[in-house]
Amino acid sequence: MDIAELVTAASRVLSQRLGTEIRLRTHEMLGGRAGNVVVRVRSIHPAQGRPSSFVVKAGPRTVPYAKEMLLNDWAALEFLGKLGLAPALCPRLFGGDSSTPFIVTEDLGMNAAEPHEILDGAEPDHAEAALILYMKCLGQLHSATMGKSAQFRPIWQSLGGEPYAKSLYHDPWSCCQGRESVEILQAIREYEDVLRLLDIVPQSGFDEEIASVTHRIEECPEQYSVLCPGDQNGPGGCLYTSLGIRLIDFGACGFRHPLVEGMPHRLTWGCTKRIPRRLYSRLEGSYQSELARGYKEAADDTFFHTAMINAAARWNIFHTIWRVPDALHGDRPRGATSLRQQVVAWLDAFSEMSDEFNQMRCLGNSARRLLSRLKQLWPAESHTIPYYSAFKND
Repeated sequence: MDIAELVTAASRVLSQRLGTEIRLRTHEMLGGRAGNVVVRVRSIHPAQGRPSSFVVKAGPRTVPYAKEMLLNDWAALEFLGKLGLAPALCPRLFGGDSSTPFIVTEDLGMNAAEPHEILDGAEPDHAEAALILYMKCLGQLHSATMGKSAQFRPIWQSLGGEPYAKSLYHDPWSCCQGRESVEILQAIREYEDVLRLLDIVPQSGFDEEIASVTHRIEECPEQYSVLCPGDQNGPGGCLYTSLGIRLIDFGACGFRHPLVEGMPHRLTWGCTKRIPRRLYSRLEGSYQSELARGYKEAADDTFFHTAMINAAARWNIFHTIWRVPDALHGDRPRGATSLRQQVVAWLDAFSEMSDEFNQMRCLGNSARRLLSRLKQLWPAESHTIPYYSAFKND
């Protein structure tokens, strides 16, 4: 379907939804993830009391997983819309067509700013405020959706969503699910194999910690799992608007342990480029206070910090099993920095957290030794990542 056909189809969906004829025209193409077509459209005959512009997002059939990711977006926006959150955390969904597929959503405005524009700007105070707002929004999302996967699942399945499962610690955006003991043993072997490949003997007790992390994070009980947007590799997935922050990308969403995506300054955004440590307590406090509205136990610092280190250990196991072998084969650009730079940053972040919270000592020590070995093998330019431009003077 070309752009003209897409806009015509979107006009039809809107007309049915709003109960009156809507004719749209293309206004401009917007940026989107690889494989997505995102178009801002305007009403040819705008009417008072009705939006005059909308955003149409389509997932071409020829791109692998594009349809599945578009349906994830649709399901998440419909689910969140039904929750009636105030303030809203995402754009309003007007409808779509699952056969194409495409969705029509609220237009958040031409002046909405993307996170990378702010973090790579020249105003540290603005960047700091934007990060705090993002953390607050994540906390609100996680609090509002905790234990509600049973409400999300029928929406997702009605659109054609189908459950799938990858091997344990082979999918960064895996959803909570039960794991067989044989899967955990396989993950332990894979973790050990990577370290032994580099002549490192894992710290004694690492296998027990992997099993414990799997039970707490990957098998997080349904009543404690939350809707996570996913694909949190770098600053993106949201827009800063005149009405506040809005989450716009749920293509890799799923119900997960909240802390898997609740500390981006440490393990995702902050491992693409650096975010100053002086901000950590404010960012975590903003997130924690919002999460605790729906997850009372999270108000306790000891409980919260234990959840943080367990989720961080989950990421470390995944990075060791999946990312380290990839980086050993060679380096390549990955977003704003390179794969090897990010591997070093991931390992460093986790080993620091293990020391800071005095937990996961076996995995923390193994990560530190792995980090030291990789720095011996890789050139110096891969040993660090730069600060986001807004914080370059930190």
